[in-house]
Amino acid sequence: MAYDSLVLSALINELNQTILGARIEKIYQPGKTDIVIIFHTPAGKQRLFMSADPGMARVHLTRFNRENPLTPPMFCMVLRKHLEGGKLTRISQPDFERIIRLHIESYDELGRLSEKILVCEIMGKHSNIILLNSEDNVILDGIIRFSHAVNRYREVLPGRSYVAPPGQGKINPLHISEYDFKSILWKKVLTCAESAPASPDKWLLQTFTGLSPQTCREMFLLSGLAEDITLDNFGEHELQKLWEAFSSMMEKTKKAAFCPTLVLDNNKQPVAFSAYDLVQFGPLPKLHGSMNEITDRFYQARYEQNLFRQLRDRLNKTVSNEISRNRKKLTFQEETIALAKAAEEYRKAGELLMANLHLLKPYMESVTLPDFYDPGQKEITIALDPSLTPSENAQAYFKKYNKAKAGKKAARELQREIEQELAYLESVSANIDQAASLEDLAEIKTELAEQGYIREKSTGKNKKTPAPESRPWQFSTEEGAIIWVGKNNKQNDWLTCKKAKASDIWLHVKDSPGSHVIVRSENGDIPEKVLIQAALLAAYFSKARNSAKVPVDYTLRKYVHKPNGAKPGMVIYENQRTVYVTPPRELSEIPVRQITE
Repeated sequence: MAYDSLVLSALINELNQTILGARIEKIYQPGKTDIVIIFHTPAGKQRLFMSADPGMARVHLTRFNRENPLTPPMFCMVLRKHLEGGKLTRISQPDFERIIRLHIESYDELGRLSEKILVCEIMGKHSNIILLNSEDNVILDGIIRFSHAVNRYREVLPGRSYVAPPGQGKINPLHISEYDFKSILWKKVLTCAESAPASPDKWLLQTFTGLSPQTCREMFLLSGLAEDITLDNFGEHELQKLWEAFSSMMEKTKKAAFCPTLVLDNNKQPVAFSAYDLVQFGPLPKLHGSMNEITDRFYQARYEQNLFRQLRDRLNKTVSNEISRNRKKLTFQEETIALAKAAEEYRKAGELLMANLHLLKPYMESVTLPDFYDPGQKEITIALDPSLTPSENAQAYFKKYNKAKAGKKAARELQREIEQELAYLESVSANIDQAASLEDLAEIKTELAEQGYIREKSTGKNKKTPAPESRPWQFSTEEGAIIWVGKNNKQNDWLTCKKAKASDIWLHVKDSPGSHVIVRSENGDIPEKVLIQAALLAAYFSKARNSAKVPVDYTLRKYVHKPNGAKPGMVIYENQRTVYVTPPRELSEIPVRQITE
């Protein structure tokens, strides 16, 4: 993990300058494994975030707010009882481990000044946050409780003595001399002949405590050694180079000469961070700042990415289930319509019986009559109910005919409704796939809730959270034309029905879910080049994105109408023409410039 002991050391160095000596104003527990401590400092309030999440355990100051539960969890109540109003007197990192200890002085129920220690253990899936009584090292509570039934080494339960996590038998990198470093490494070099060759960065990771794979890789690259070198090829020169890179970073750590770095990808999304500058990510852009700010930004991006994936998966599951359910309903209606085709046979049987009542006798089970509907005058055998009179048998066939006819009519109406709903759900599915942010997904979720597909949980508040404001994509062409593209059905409605003028050009992929596209036009005429660019955007932002020769309909906005009661994004249009385009794999390949507000 990138959050290693060097990062923690840099964070503690900054925390000593920002919150040391501050008093705790309030404590919250927004998540199952997360707590937020509000410190009152001369510079204003500071929010310290602590997490024992297995994948994102960390401690840092944050500027982001998290929604808190209506009822504080038990661990939060324990922290409030013992720590609120207390003063932070010391911050420590024992043995250069990924453990931070906050020493807090506060008054107990009897008015006596006592010290409590809040320990955050950043240990991957074994991470925890534990409150201790400093005097006797007894656990007051832990955010994750477990007994010896779960962990033989130690228990985290109120009243038990605190036992630190087991050591890994590694060496503290801050306290090793050049001689010891080279001796240990040389022994490893000599044993490489008897075992599989090891890489220098893996040896650093296995030997020294608190170092992440990323940091070890960085040390190795800074040594200037060949990237494919292994320990079995090491000599005195290689030992010296690796020691210089290692000791340089450790000396900077001892002197707190950190250079916090955040690495971004080409989409400006964080991909890595460190307490020092990073060379292993090549030309990717970097940001420098305080360790707390960089850590906060990195994990907030990860948090939002996780929320995005979770919300996208939930929405996809909801829509997929609805599509599956409606397809089953459609199949049933199609079967009903197929069965209703026998209605004409029922009518025919009834009329033949009525025309030949004089040939029917009581208690007959069937009768063979000439078929006057058949030009060849072939005979037809009609089944009869022996318990009914000839006239009643004829009327029974007429009843079957009327019932089948009515069922067919109702089934066709239901079939049309189901097909319309499926078209709508397919469009929502396409919108989910194209969503690029939490705001996009939140808009789709609101839309599904309004349409009754999602039941939103009550928050206990009277006021409703306002829906996100629609902001369609906006592009400009070399000719100066402006093109708008809806991100979802609600935006499509707003764009087509409110934003666009009657003379604007409206585009949409033919017979496939996709975005509404509007090209601003004063007289209903645009250059062919602009039309093709708009059609490419319509095809790209549709379910036909990966197809070739996609048909895109276009017409004047005044010829586009929304039927009464239609679902969001559903419109009908006329006087359209069709242009065929093949959308590119990447949006950047379309010769337009995106306008960001």
